[in-house]
Amino acid sequence: MYAIGVNPWVWASPVDDEALAELIPRIASFGFDAVELPIEQPGDWDPVRTRDLLAEHGLVAAGVCAVTPPGRDLVNAAPAVVESTVAYLMTCVADAAAVGAGCVGGPVYASVGRTWRMSPAARAACYADFRKALTPVAELAGEHGVSIGVEALNRYETSVVNTIEQTVELIDGLPSSVGIMIDTYHMNIEEADPYAALAVAGPHIKHVQVSGSNRGAPGADHFDWPRFFAVLRDTGYQGAVCIESFTAENETIATAAAIWRPLAPSQDRLATDGLRFLREILG
Repeated sequence: MYAIGVNPWVWASPVDDEALAELIPRIASFGFDAVELPIEQPGDWDPVRTRDLLAEHGLVAAGVCAVTPPGRDLVNAAPAVVESTVAYLMTCVADAAAVGAGCVGGPVYASVGRTWRMSPAARAACYADFRKALTPVAELAGEHGVSIGVEALNRYETSVVNTIEQTVELIDGLPSSVGIMIDTYHMNIEEADPYAALAVAGPHIKHVQVSGSNRGAPGADHFDWPRFFAVLRDTGYQGAVCIESFTAENETIATAAAIWRPLAPSQDRLATDGLRFLREILG
C-alpha cells in the first residue's frame, strides 16, 4: 500500500552528493522504493543531479528533512535568526520541488535540544510567533505543490511541541500546505495512546517516519505495528513510510540523536531488517 523509504542518515552524515552517489545504488539494491533527503546545509546535494540519480535506480524522493541545529529557530529568537531560518526553509522547499519530493518535514519551529519553560500565555505567544514566521514558507510551498510537515519531538529535544494535540494547535490557521510529520519514535515516548493520537493527526498527515522504540529497525521493538498501520490506513494517508535512524560514526549526529551503542549488527542490517518487517506487515 505504501512506498517504503529510508533516510541515508542510517549510514552517513552529512548527506551530500558524494554520499548519495554511493548510497542510492545500495538503497535500490536492497529493494526500497524511496529515499528521504536531509538538508543539513544548503548545497550539500544538488537537486537535479539527485533527481536523476534516483530515477536511474528506480527510486523516488519521499521527502526532504529540514534540519534544525543551534541557530535555526522561528520562535523565541532574535529577528536575524528567524530571518535566516526562514531563508533556509525556503531553500528546502525549492530543493524539494526540484528533486520531486512532496514534503519538507521536521521540527521547523526551533533547534533540536533547545528547551525552556513556558506559561500558557507564553506558549500561546510562541505558537503565534511560529505561525507568523512560517507563513511565507507555507505560501511558497503551496506555490510549488510542496507541503510542510511539522514534527513533534520528545520532551528531551524540545519544549515547543511534544504531542500531536499540541502540533494540531501549533499549525491551526496556517495554509493547507502545512500539516504534520509523524515520527513513531517520539510518539512512543510522549503519547499516552500513540494510536489514538495518530487518528487525531489523520487529516493533517503529510509524511510518516518509522523507527523502533529504541531508534533501531521497526519490528525489533515493543511498538504495536499492526495497530499503528491499521489506524494509518483508516486516516487515508497514501504517502511513503520511511525508516529514520542514524549512524553512530558521525560524532555530531550521534550525539544529537543520543546514539550511544550499535542498534543492529550493521547499518545495512538495520535498514534491511526494517524493510523486510515492513514488507511483511504491510502485505
